[in-house]
Amino acid sequence: MTALGAWAITYAMHSTLLVGAIVVLDRAFGARLALDARERLLRASLVVALITPCVPCGSAWVPVGDGAALAMHGPSRVEAGGGSGAAPAVAPADPAPAWLAGIGIAWLVGAAFGVGRLAWRLRALRVRLGSRALVAGGRAHDALARLSADTGTARGVRLTTAVDLASPIVLRGGEICVPRDLLDVLPAPELEAMLAHELAHVARRDAWWLVAAHAVEAAFFFQPLHRAARRALYSVQELRADDWAVRATGERLALARCLGRLVDRVVPGAALVPAMAIARGGVLARVTRLVRPDDGRALPRGWAPSVVAGIAIAVALLAPRVSASAGAPAPLRPGEARLTFEHDGDVFAVHWRPGRLRYTLNGAAAPPDRVVVDGDTAWLRDRDGVDVGVVRAGAHGASVSSVPPPRRE
Repeated sequence: MTALGAWAITYAMHSTLLVGAIVVLDRAFGARLALDARERLLRASLVVALITPCVPCGSAWVPVGDGAALAMHGPSRVEAGGGSGAAPAVAPADPAPAWLAGIGIAWLVGAAFGVGRLAWRLRALRVRLGSRALVAGGRAHDALARLSADTGTARGVRLTTAVDLASPIVLRGGEICVPRDLLDVLPAPELEAMLAHELAHVARRDAWWLVAAHAVEAAFFFQPLHRAARRALYSVQELRADDWAVRATGERLALARCLGRLVDRVVPGAALVPAMAIARGGVLARVTRLVRPDDGRALPRGWAPSVVAGIAIAVALLAPRVSASAGAPAPLRPGEARLTFEHDGDVFAVHWRPGRLRYTLNGAAAPPDRVVVDGDTAWLRDRDGVDVGVVRAGAHGASVSSVPPPRRE
């Protein structure tokens, strides 16, 4: 669990830098980027932060006891910093504090709850739409078949209707579900534009990407930037589906009129599946974009991905990681010394630098009854309280030596 806790903290740091950079780039330059470039950026936010914490680069911060790991096994010895020529000692993995394991447990519990809640919501949506009816004929069925053939979309797309549905949606498995009343009121051009928009979601597998974004957000619930990235990805999906529908039908104004009819049908909340109308402001902005298209994007397509790739490499190489185990202790600085003293299975470690001494016992902070400090001298005691070692510190270093056992009279 300590390793999971350390990885979760590392992920929180790396995802803040990476996902934050992607969200900032999208908000600052999204209007000048091609939609496919924006979509690649936002999709990358789902996976790039999962990779960098696993790259064994950068510096590692090891929370052990009250400071850095100092426990060292083996014969009693002294290491000096500043190129003394002493061979570096090999240290075992140091014990991590309990709170690191607590973070790992809390993450697992929270992630299980979030992913389980997401699965329950997806199932609840299917149950609520359980009474939907298959459209096996009529003008909507014929229009969808014609669009599928003209665009080369894989066959087998199912068209269903539901009475208690406000907006057309796409379900995983290649199913388009539309409100029953829309099939009766929409003119043929608007009906075809609506079906082309939903078919675009099927062809582009937007439902799966949206579920993946929700799953990442649920699993890493402590990172609020995933919500911002998921919302931005949903908006881009809708814009790209609009463009796909316009290319397939040539009916830009018909799609705008269809969206205008859906303004009063806006479904509030987070979209679990691609829905044609999810936010009133977003629908109105899409209508405006269809009526007055703006192709004034000036930034090159490879600009933003190159920036994000550079940030990802920099984070992987330079951003700190939290490790549950230190392995070998950190190299000593000039003017420092590390002393170890072993007795009866206990390993005392002393880290000396001018004006300061730090003591550990078996990798954790030494309790006051085992290390008794008296000025520049410290007595190392065994489990029975008997002095077994003595540390003498001065202005230029420290020494450790054994205490002879008391003589028996």
